[in-house]
Amino acid sequence: MTTDVHFKSLLCQSLLANRPHLSQSSLKTYTSVLYNLHKHMTDGANPTNIEWYKTNSSKIIIHLKDNVKKATRKSILSALYVLTKIPQYQEQMMKDAKDIHEEYKEQKKTQKQKENWISVEEIESKYEDVWFWVF
Repeated sequence: MTTDVHFKSLLCQSLLANRPHLSQSSLKTYTSVLYNLHKHMTDGANPTNIEWYKTNSSKIIIHLKDNVKKATRKSILSALYVLTKIPQYQEQMMKDAKDIHEEYKEQKKTQKQKENWISVEEIESKYEDVWFWVF
């Protein structure tokens, strides 16, 4: 068994031990994001144990704040909290959830949405260009 497979198995076992009713899809997602987080933060070093997520919690939170969008970060923090039970992960996750909720309530376009937005006229023009393919 390779080190990577062994470590992913260890992550799965630990996650299930802490949250026995975790769905298979969540288990798979959590394992993947936790494994990839370690890879990104350690320049691809082979993970050896779960304690890394506990002893580096402050560094992990800073890394996530600096490099990951809030919605994605919230999911990663959820996985980290299930794995470690460290309150700082849950606190940041809840703060991110609140911020995201407030942003959604404002109903404003993000910068990316503004850049990619097209007008009704552009939609109609594109439709006219391709309508014969539909019928």
